[in-house]
Amino acid sequence: MYYASMGVLPGLEVSLDMLQVIGWVDPEAPGVAWAMHRLSNIKYQLPLPANWPQIAIGSQDPFSANALSRGPIGQTKYGLTTFYGVTSHAVGPVSLHLGYARSRGFLEGVFGGGDLDIGYGLNVRAEYDGQQWNSGVLWHPFSWLGLQVARLFPDDMAYGASISWRL
Repeated sequence: MYYASMGVLPGLEVSLDMLQVIGWVDPEAPGVAWAMHRLSNIKYQLPLPANWPQIAIGSQDPFSANALSRGPIGQTKYGLTTFYGVTSHAVGPVSLHLGYARSRGFLEGVFGGGDLDIGYGLNVRAEYDGQQWNSGVLWHPFSWLGLQVARLFPDDMAYGASISWRL
């Protein structure tokens, strides 16, 4: 997965992401062994005082042009836009979030979760995505590097690394 995110104005963030899946098998596309998923995102965080719960609204795939490419054939699926609102609040080492999303294919209904900062750059997470529980661990050995492992229930594992810096 490739993901780029940038704050363009105070509180406004736009991002693009692309997910390539190797070894993907779809009964509707025999002989194709990979898939490509691309979409854009936009999020606005309301300008509230730092000690208040924070509120953000946003959309995944706001232009409804989510593309799923099946090899050289290609197919674009429209109408998969997700709109959401979420609030989050940190109290000491615990950060909680709760939100609601509407879409026709992805996140739907109430979602939420929490993070526990253990120290030494280590963070433990659990989240309900509206259908099932997921959990993971994020480690920041350096301020600019994040390493993550997650259990995406019921039976998937995810691994990731991120590099971030301020422009």
